[in-house]
Amino acid sequence: MSMSSLGAQLAALSSAGTTSSGATSRRTEDGIGRGLHHSAHHGHSLYHHHNNNPKIKPSVLQPDARAASDIPLSSIRNDAVVSLKALHAITSNEEFISKKYMHSLLGNHSLSYERGLQTKEQNEKTDNMIQSLLILLSTAMGEPS
Repeated sequence: MSMSSLGAQLAALSSAGTTSSGATSRRTEDGIGRGLHHSAHHGHSLYHHHNNNPKIKPSVLQPDARAASDIPLSSIRNDAVVSLKALHAITSNEEFISKKYMHSLLGNHSLSYERGLQTKEQNEKTDNMIQSLLILLSTAMGEPS
């Protein structure tokens, strides 16, 4: 078998594989930060995605993991930033737009932050920031607008 025919066969197999393999328009970047079990190709978590247990439900806003993973992290981050700015405008509480949340927790670097690759101390620091933001949000819920 000559090299040119082998190359032609490999090229044919390669092109046939891309058209029939169910190529996806999902970007690999959309899977960053969604955990080690997330599949950008399938568009959802490969772990517990059929379980309706509220303790391990992937989203409080979406019905299942597939629907939640269809939303790009950049959109979620942008919505969070806009929401914190709106809460600041309503409540005049400077903490909503503090560097702690706007730059540390919701900075552009958060789009590529992978908790599974961080140390225990880094994850505890992130958990504490999330907890303090949730407490701040809960106090804003009781304030009249």
